[in-house]
Amino acid sequence: GLTFEQSGCDFLFIDEAHDYKNLTRPSNSADLAVTNGSQRATDLEMKAKYLREKARALGAEQGMAHAPAKAIAFATGTPISNSLSEIWVMTKYLRPDLLHEAGLGRID
Repeated sequence: GLTFEQSGCDFLFIDEAHDYKNLTRPSNSADLAVTNGSQRATDLEMKAKYLREKARALGAEQGMAHAPAKAIAFATGTPISNSLSEIWVMTKYLRPDLLHEAGLGRID
């Protein structure tokens, strides 16, 4: 079989992105924590991370080491349906660098 890495994919466009909101997120607050996230969400997070690293390496080769690594775009009609913590999840997929810069690598 062909692995994701072997596919040559360099960007993901995810429709119905709200289907990926159940990402595992440890937290000291029971209201924010999702201890058993979905496999679908975990898989997407791993793929997005891989593609960001790939884009970052390509950017460094091209002299653009400080540009955000663009690897994924979302489309959804309902990005936030149950909790404001879903904003954190969407940002973790799309721009985890912004969460890191703001000291929000963890949801709490």
